[in-house]
Amino acid sequence: MNNEFIGEFSNFSPEGRLYQIEYALQAVKLGSTVFGIKSDAGIVLAVEKKKISDLIENKDIEKIIILNKFIFCCFSGLTSDGRLCVEKIRTFLENNSFLFSNLNSVEKCAKKLRYLISNVTSGENGEMYINRPLGVSFLLCGLDFVGIHLFLIDPAGNSIEKNVASLGNGSKDAAFVIREGFRKKMTIEESEILAIKTMRVVIENKITEKDLELCILSSKTKNFIFLDHIQIKSVLDHL
Repeated sequence: MNNEFIGEFSNFSPEGRLYQIEYALQAVKLGSTVFGIKSDAGIVLAVEKKKISDLIENKDIEKIIILNKFIFCCFSGLTSDGRLCVEKIRTFLENNSFLFSNLNSVEKCAKKLRYLISNVTSGENGEMYINRPLGVSFLLCGLDFVGIHLFLIDPAGNSIEKNVASLGNGSKDAAFVIREGFRKKMTIEESEILAIKTMRVVIENKITEKDLELCILSSKTKNFIFLDHIQIKSVLDHL
């Protein structure tokens, strides 16, 4: 690898590669496993909660983040980069709601998030400036006037609507297990069971209700529901 081409984001290497984007994608692979399942009945979002040292007092770390009344997300990668995007996208959604007084488009939100992660900014005269891509990827879920949506956004500039999406260090295993059991006509309860079975494979240990976080967006009720430890344990007991 020629170091001359590593420092500059905008320089291609002789092999046609942009190393800074590859490094950002690698940072995402080191993060916690997160995945989403979208069926006709709704969306189930699952996040791995890693073991935290007993020396840490605040153990209630937010993994699934509510952006507004109808859109929520989770991310994998560098926490500082993820928090920066969350703050900016919340401001974007608040401004849109104030100006237009209607449901925010989830696709428009995903495109805005894509630009934030790619770190593309415009100058006073319309010039485009590119800084370091952020080492974080998002799963964005929400409801708008079209319906429910699940988007995957990554540092390479991709913003893709999917039925099944996964990020983090266990993303390949999660994607394989979900695709084996996924059906478009699944109920929310079946999606919950599939999500917990998938997390059991990813963690490779006996899973407990404290090892994951689950959030549901129902197509019928159009509400977010966070499953508490008792509800997750109830599903685990029936597996």
